[in-house]
Amino acid sequence: MDFILGTRKIGINYTPLVVAEIGINHNGSLEIAKLMVDAAKEAGIEVIKHQRLADENFSLYSC
Repeated sequence: MDFILGTRKIGINYTPLVVAEIGINHNGSLEIAKLMVDAAKEAGIEVIKHQRLADENFSLYSC
């Protein structure tokens, strides 16, 4: 089954789409995140997955 993501064709007959996983490896630093995006772009990566964690989403106590 083929589909289009933006202008990119995805399917068995197309070049594989490689996704760079940056995750939270930027340690919350926007500058580091930008450097990682630039490095991925230089390497030919078309898609980057990243995330940001906020401290208020965590708890020190469990029930």
